[in-house]
Amino acid sequence: MTTRPGYIPETIVGAPIDFPWQGALEHLGPAEAVTPLMKMLDNKSITAYLTLGAGLLQWAGWRLLNQTEVGFLLELSDALFAYQVDPRYFKRSAHPKGTPPDQPPALSAALQVGWLMVKAANPERYWYSYYAPISEVFHGAHLVRHILPEPAQKTFGDWLKNVSKRLDAIAPKPDEPFRKKSTFATIEAYHAFLAPHRGVALPPRVLDPSIEYRPEEREALLDAHLAKLDWRSNRYLQSPDEMRAQGFEGTPYRQS
Repeated sequence: MTTRPGYIPETIVGAPIDFPWQGALEHLGPAEAVTPLMKMLDNKSITAYLTLGAGLLQWAGWRLLNQTEVGFLLELSDALFAYQVDPRYFKRSAHPKGTPPDQPPALSAALQVGWLMVKAANPERYWYSYYAPISEVFHGAHLVRHILPEPAQKTFGDWLKNVSKRLDAIAPKPDEPFRKKSTFATIEAYHAFLAPHRGVALPPRVLDPSIEYRPEEREALLDAHLAKLDWRSNRYLQSPDEMRAQGFEGTPYRQS
């Protein structure tokens, strides 16, 4: 078990399951509305949304601790930061198979949050892409807020607002229109256009509003995160041999 982040209140850990629950898909955000939350989350890089998703997994994991299996949520949170460095770190096939069940509530909620974030970490959809997984994070935020004890919902909302504001400053989406792949002379030029929309990999420190984050420390912080990961105990992480078999060059679990 990882250490509980300071921004997650101890009072939510393993709190009784007293939230209403109608099913895995019944407590997401509105599908066809531009809400204040959607506006707040908008215009960020792909890696910004993956970072927010990692934070949502932490909130869900600690809230549901001792109520259902949550190890996969916290492992997935750690793995999303490695995924941002290189998709070959990530083993999507390790995620529990099948559609999240509607009952019991704790298991249903845990699996639904996890499924949303695994969907966000689909490299075929969101790596070389102009578009970002804002929908997955939007729905995940709605779901996490719903399962929190009422006194913690404001704390969660303040955290989400503060981290979103930080990401607006350090990981904005470029202000440029969509272009089709066919308008580029080479695939390399197309990928170069998309790279700023994906953004640079971000470290877990970004998620703690109480700690100053300096962009110049980004690579050192990522190095430290990668070095502490144990692929043997995290189902979502590839082994070094698996990564090399997929063409990874360099030393796995080292940024530099």
